[in-house]
Amino acid sequence: MSIAQRIEAAIRPVLPGVVLSFGRIHGAPDPLKRYGVIRPAGGSSGDRVRRPQFTLDLMGLKDGDATQTAALVEAAIQRMREPVAGLVFLAPSEPSFTTTAEGRPLSSVAIAAITETAPV
Repeated sequence: MSIAQRIEAAIRPVLPGVVLSFGRIHGAPDPLKRYGVIRPAGGSSGDRVRRPQFTLDLMGLKDGDATQTAALVEAAIQRMREPVAGLVFLAPSEPSFTTTAEGRPLSSVAIAAITETAPV
């Protein structure tokens, strides 16, 4: 299981009704659905540990629900602060907030991960 898949598996239970994907939203977004996207954002690799970085973008409903979206983001952050199977450590940042051109709330959270490298 990839690191992104482990992050997704950890946060999925606290994001009910959110369509989660990797890299981008697939297809045209439905204005009646919330979307979450986990994107790779670089990182570093070493002999014993890897430090990959990701971004979680969570997009709320059109024309509203900023408070509900913020609550979902906070739930995901709190879940990432707990132990996650297969990862040494996850460090989510404070969320940044904006809106899309369609008026949908959009929060982004940077995620730094630490994981052991596979034994050689």
